[in-house]
Amino acid sequence: MSVTFGILSTCTIDITLELESLFPMSYAFDFAYIDALDIISCSAPQEKLLKSNMHLATFLTIDTSDIFWEGIIQLDRTQYRHGIQRGVEEQMWLNMFNVGLPCALTRQGKLRTFGALKPFRETGIEGVIWTIYEYGKIGYEGLHCLEDGDLITVYSRVSSGESDWSGELQFSPPSPAAVELKKSRGYSECTIRQAYHTSSQEWLALSHQKRPCIITTK
Repeated sequence: MSVTFGILSTCTIDITLELESLFPMSYAFDFAYIDALDIISCSAPQEKLLKSNMHLATFLTIDTSDIFWEGIIQLDRTQYRHGIQRGVEEQMWLNMFNVGLPCALTRQGKLRTFGALKPFRETGIEGVIWTIYEYGKIGYEGLHCLEDGDLITVYSRVSSGESDWSGELQFSPPSPAAVELKKSRGYSECTIRQAYHTSSQEWLALSHQKRPCIITTK
């Protein structure tokens, strides 16, 4: 039996797909994870596919963990509109957010918020806003923009916390046509496999949240 600590993620599969009433799509998501060991040893870790019969537990909060970086936010806005952290190598800062590392936010001494680092981009906003996307929230409700004076603790591996899902994974075989999950104002998400252990929409949402997880394989 082997145990792997990681982060839920997705990988993009190139396809050619024509969806009714939507624009042609050339990609779909597949369910994946990022290995914590790769986070430590590699600046740009690659996603690995999740497989049926793996046992996995996701975390909503963080208790016992390996700290990757910790510090008080002090943004230098000399070159970037929304700034970049002082005293941290720029590429390392970018990598932490691009991977979506688990993080705890303490603001003005108040109870910590747990979530994934997220480089927030949106039409009409110049540049990138550094944020934490809170686990278990949806939409803008989950976004916490980092401010000077915030204390953030970034983790490479989460080994305990409040688990909100645990079970054995089961997926369908890959589909050449992909599976359309939702439509919203002309926008659709598709997956190359369906999740049977829970709804595909729910599992894709957990994956987009970059939930820390423990994976056990026999």
